[in-house]
Amino acid sequence: MTSPPNPLSASGEGERKTISISPSPPEERGPGGEVHWHTPPHLWEQLKPFAREMRHDPTRAEAALWQALRGRRLAGLRFRRQHAIDQFIVDFYCSDKRLVVEADGSAHENQRGYDEARDHTLSALGFSVLRFTNDQILLSLDHVLETIAAQAAILPLSVDGEGAGGVRY
Repeated sequence: MTSPPNPLSASGEGERKTISISPSPPEERGPGGEVHWHTPPHLWEQLKPFAREMRHDPTRAEAALWQALRGRRLAGLRFRRQHAIDQFIVDFYCSDKRLVVEADGSAHENQRGYDEARDHTLSALGFSVLRFTNDQILLSLDHVLETIAAQAAILPLSVDGEGAGGVRY
């Protein structure tokens, strides 16, 4: 499957940057049949500068959510921000639960098909995906955090590469 170009934004709400990267490598399976996932080095080298730039210039919603998630502040879970998974950079990622949290600005209204395909790919790789609009985060942060904590509570600890499907809010 060839992926569409990955739109990346330094601010999430301003000018869009587009990069094209190669498709995902075939999935690797361990001796028990479990999927081993990683970002291949050639993709990581392409994504790393964009992830770094996005970490240094978050949207207001990303900054607010990060303040609530960082330092294991939510249910003791460790989150990373602007983290590379396969050919994508996700906004927030909890590796213990294979949970991805996305903060969607107004630009996402015009790329619903891309977001759905991206969520499908991440789900197929064993990640659970939660999406929230920037307005939801800024106006109802407590509800967003409750939803993230509730989803994390039902997901198993990720020790063998298995995960759950995607959820959209």
